[in-house]
Amino acid sequence: MAVRRARIWLLPEGDLYRDTFVWAHQWPSSWAAKSYALLSKWGVDDWPLFAASGRGLESYRKYARSVLEQAKFGMWYQRARGHLQVPDYLSFQSSPSQLLKAAKAVGLPWETRIRTKSFCRLRAGMLTLSGVDGRPSVAKLQSCIFCGRAVRTPMTHVVATCPHWGQHRELVLGVLPLASTGVVDQYMLTRLLFVCPPSAPGFIELLQWFSKIDSACQDYWAARGFFS
Repeated sequence: MAVRRARIWLLPEGDLYRDTFVWAHQWPSSWAAKSYALLSKWGVDDWPLFAASGRGLESYRKYARSVLEQAKFGMWYQRARGHLQVPDYLSFQSSPSQLLKAAKAVGLPWETRIRTKSFCRLRAGMLTLSGVDGRPSVAKLQSCIFCGRAVRTPMTHVVATCPHWGQHRELVLGVLPLASTGVVDQYMLTRLLFVCPPSAPGFIELLQWFSKIDSACQDYWAARGFFS
């Protein structure tokens, strides 16, 4: 919307479309007035103000996107922190993920890049990895759906300590360059795996493992009439 407005502003003066657009700002129900109100609400400068800096349309596109990303993420972050069970992902990364762009940039095969969906789902806390008596729950102490152990932080448990995924974990840790970190804490291990860059050795094995966790989780709840 911001870029569309900018393109209209860039039309030559006297252009019928541009003149109508400028004139329509005086009518609150017009698209021109409503779109300007939205820009103001989200803190995005309109094109005439931005253009005074001497920068071009592509710079404006990047500027508007950056402002909106930060605004939306900030809202999500505050709301998420108010949940009864705070998503673990809040402590792992404080800015929008660039994982998908990075995976494409390093030339990973398409079938591997598809698995980044499971990586993102797991990391964002979208998988229900625990429950009570075979049902989803908001209880502080729940049972891991894979090994049955009582857990308070199911995401960290599944990634770092769950015996059901022991072989997959050992395979990944045997390839990833984590030996020099001296990792012993399960939370630190989970964090390191979740911020693993696509260019790192073992990233493909990590995606394969997380994809299996995603599939197994969905199968578990589907068999019980729920959806993960």
